Amino acid sequence: MPPFLDHTEEMRLVLVLLVLLSALALPASAADVNPQLLVLHEADLPYGFQPDADDTGVHTNARAAKGADARTRALLRRSGRITGYQADYDFGETTIRSRADVFRKPEGAKLVLNAAAREFDASGIRGMHRSPLRIGTEGLVFGQRSGSSTLNYVVWRYDRVFAGIAAWGVTKARTIALARTQQRRIAAALR
Repeated sequence: MPPFLDHTEEMRLVLVLLVLLSALALPASAADVNPQLLVLHEADLPYGFQPDADDTGVHTNARAAKGADARTRALLRRSGRITGYQADYDFGETTIRSRADVFRKPEGAKLVLNAAAREFDASGIRGMHRSPLRIGTEGLVFGQRSGSSTLNYVVWRYDRVFAGIAAWGVTKARTIALARTQQRRIAAALR
């Protein structure tokens, strides 16, 4: 976690991340797209970033439901999630997390994007600013800067995919550029 957050803010951030980047609850066997194709790959990142094998992989519905609160599990069931994938990359103190979740219908991705926006608004994370972003069908960017540290999130939906980039120690412009790279991967995979 970024060193500039106090314990309460860190816990809020963890809870927001669980909602934003968590997997949802339905059988993964219905997937007709490989979710790994929907996230950033090492070649998409600046030189020096290495995959974090412990935090990279398929996020099944069972994995998503584990540890989630009842409200989040209910939201995720209603959304019709099929499967998801998360890829984490580290370079020193800098981390980039790329996430994509596939739903049965576009309405599921919209439902989760709207829930993510509400969670960020309600999180109370000091200095976190939200702006609309033209990416995919609909997107948002959240950013925070404290001293020399930065924390940026881009979340969006496209067709039946909800996607997100969380970046610690990466500029807002670079985070948005990475999100646009991921969006091109999503659009290509869904053709």
